[in-house]
Amino acid sequence: MTHPWKPTHVHEGNVEPEGYDILFRRALSIALHLGGTKGDGASIWSLEMASRLILMDEVGGHAERRRRELVRLGKLFQKQLFLLQHPTNCSTARFVETNVPYCGFGCQIHHVVLAMQLAVATNRTLFVHGFDQTFHGLFLPLTNCTAIGKHQSVIQQKRVFDAPISPLSPPALSAEWASLLQPLHESPYLWLRGHMIKYAIRLKDAAFSQQINSKCANLRRGSYGQVFVGIHVRRTDKLLSEAKSFPVSSYMERVEQYYGLIKMCNALKGMLNDTRRRNIFLASDEPSVYAEARQQYPEYSFHEKGTFFQSNTDVKSRFTREGLESIFFDIMLLAHADFLVCTFSSNVCRMAHALKQTLNDHYADRTHHTASVDTGFFIIGSQKSKWKVWLDYPPFVKRGDVVEVGTPSTFGSVETTENTVLPQFILQELPILLPSNFNISQ
Repeated sequence: MTHPWKPTHVHEGNVEPEGYDILFRRALSIALHLGGTKGDGASIWSLEMASRLILMDEVGGHAERRRRELVRLGKLFQKQLFLLQHPTNCSTARFVETNVPYCGFGCQIHHVVLAMQLAVATNRTLFVHGFDQTFHGLFLPLTNCTAIGKHQSVIQQKRVFDAPISPLSPPALSAEWASLLQPLHESPYLWLRGHMIKYAIRLKDAAFSQQINSKCANLRRGSYGQVFVGIHVRRTDKLLSEAKSFPVSSYMERVEQYYGLIKMCNALKGMLNDTRRRNIFLASDEPSVYAEARQQYPEYSFHEKGTFFQSNTDVKSRFTREGLESIFFDIMLLAHADFLVCTFSSNVCRMAHALKQTLNDHYADRTHHTASVDTGFFIIGSQKSKWKVWLDYPPFVKRGDVVEVGTPSTFGSVETTENTVLPQFILQELPILLPSNFNISQ
């Protein structure tokens, strides 16, 4: 069996030097960061620069080259996950086992993927007790193994808040995958994590999958620039303990910046007569948000999942089959959106952002296709990450310095363990490599 962290036969054709890809990514990151500031002249000029960089990348064939390679590597990683989860002899297989915690759907899937991280890092099969019952048979089985024998080798994955952080914890990955993905994606582990989520939530019902794809196609086809934006607004169950509420205008500010970028890209391509409305898929657990958005922004067309699906307002109903289908539909539409605005304090938002990295039908690296109105992206249960400075930022850091980041930050910046706040676009996250001789009993 091929270890998922050790890809084989991954090189195909002539691969260009990584220099261009990384330099392009850095230049685009600067332009998008400055373009996301308040709407002054510098912001407009920065978006203009971003649009020209994007067009240059497309015309030169670089964007398509990276996209195709990510699609190919995604298929490879999915195949290797399948092989790991389907051992030829379950009675001799080694396992990581866990239970599904009692929490929301996003929380549950993040826990399953935390256990999957441990499974692939140790080359074991993941066994999740109660997986099919918890998710009402909506997803394909994780494994072909139906039970674990009394004398088989088993590692327990505890709930994230009870589990120790080890060198195997996120965002650790193999040196092989790191070297393959670094030229292609700004955050290699995020891409891999997205694929682990994708494997965990493979639908049984092909008709449901087709319904999601059709909705996305219709939203794109009838929208300005043939793109649509997703917005997730959370206002009910967790605001008192986990997050605060934001007005619709906070989300729409980022939406307007994105459509401004699309307008500039279209102008460079000579597409000046697109009069279609700007489509937004809006997902919220608060019904009043829809009326608020339509009243304040009549020039946009706000779409929702419709009456076919159950509302997510009632927390208890989310644990039913109908409630699960409803939140799953939301997450998939948000992930498929060309641009997403949400709050990274939300499990749903972070899950959609990770999944978005795996949807490479139209794009390659999708790191910048999500904007959070509260905090930066984070993974609960992860190691502290190290970032390399590639642009001087006096008097705090200089090019070549390495800083450690341990906590989530505001979008567009990071806070180091020395309490220094730095703009994220001057940093490149360094991969954390899996150790070759780590004893899991440590």
